[in-house]
Amino acid sequence: MIKRLKRSYVILTSTLLGVILFVVLASSFYNTYTLMNSSLDLTFDYGVSDVSVVQLVIGKTDSSPSDQRSLSDQRIALQMLVARAIYNTTTGELLQEKNDFSQVETSILKSIVSEYTQTGMTSGKLPSSHLSWRIKELPNKNIRIAVADTSSIDIVLQRHLIANVSLFIGTMLVLIMLAHAVANWAVNPIEKAWLSQRQFIADASHELKTPLAVILANTQILSTNQSAIPAEDKRWIAGISTEAQRMQALVQALLDLARMDAAEAEGTTAHPHQDVDYSFVVEKTALQFEALAFERGIELVTNIAQGIHLHGDEESLERMVGAIVDNACKYASPNTAISISLSAHSGHSYLRVNNKGSYIAPEDIPHVFDRFYRSDKARTAKTTSGYGLGLAIAANIVQEHNGRIWADSSPEEGTTFIVSI
Repeated sequence: MIKRLKRSYVILTSTLLGVILFVVLASSFYNTYTLMNSSLDLTFDYGVSDVSVVQLVIGKTDSSPSDQRSLSDQRIALQMLVARAIYNTTTGELLQEKNDFSQVETSILKSIVSEYTQTGMTSGKLPSSHLSWRIKELPNKNIRIAVADTSSIDIVLQRHLIANVSLFIGTMLVLIMLAHAVANWAVNPIEKAWLSQRQFIADASHELKTPLAVILANTQILSTNQSAIPAEDKRWIAGISTEAQRMQALVQALLDLARMDAAEAEGTTAHPHQDVDYSFVVEKTALQFEALAFERGIELVTNIAQGIHLHGDEESLERMVGAIVDNACKYASPNTAISISLSAHSGHSYLRVNNKGSYIAPEDIPHVFDRFYRSDKARTAKTTSGYGLGLAIAANIVQEHNGRIWADSSPEEGTTFIVSI
């Protein structure tokens, strides 16, 4: 339990901080991407304009009312613009406009024109050449093509992405280590308290076994001595013996839970695991309850698939099945049937035990496997000898075998316990 608590704390903390870090880094990358594309759009605004050459006067600080771009905007455009060309739609001639910028390959211009004529797109990219282009239709029905080299943009974005990914991975590793250290510090008082409680239960249960054994032995001796005890007093001895047996069962259940808790805390199993014929275990356990079911007017109906094997502890699995079937017998309505089925599907075994007894309300179902939990709604007018530990022990055994156990209940179908291993 403590290890699971630490693991949950580390996962929750790391996930939360990781999401925040991811959003921050993604926003940073998006801002860079937006800035670069804004600069590229500015370049194309100049590239497809009617200005033949963008002239930048060094030292100029003012701008005339006709200027639509600032000095810094012009500087960006001058740094990025590559080439311009005119395409005569009548003759199909490509004419490189003379300016201070570089030329562009005619084959690239032809591919741009071809894409424009086929799709009607006025902008696009050539990723293999790190080029972007934009087209403007002129009044004389010709088109002006502006081509910009995006190598610098691609390099900046690539470096930014690599830096962000490296920063994310490195920061997450640091956060996970810090979260693990904080989890150890935060859970340490809880771990000490839980270990003390578990040790107390184990010690108290162990110490109670001896006096209970003495009480049971003495009551057995007294009950066999028929001549020395008046008949009216024998019922008191029988009551003492019955209650001592119930307490002995409770002590044994607490010891078993303490052992399983200790094994879980240490990351081991309370019992050695080996290959087990699960079908045989379920069939044998069901057979043991036939006499009890008959006394209570209940019929046991089994549908057990043969040849299902598990890697586990046979005694523990038998106890788990017995606890579920015993619970079904306790709360089944008279003259009804208890259905026990075992099947295998997709590498998992499924044990289902259904009884047509009291309906368990939805708010009580999540707690039926809690220790000492008793639901009055689900046990109305029932007198049982249990302490609410049988299903808790069954759940621990299922968990020890890396399985799942849950319950479904409805007034029409009754209550069904399902175990998947």
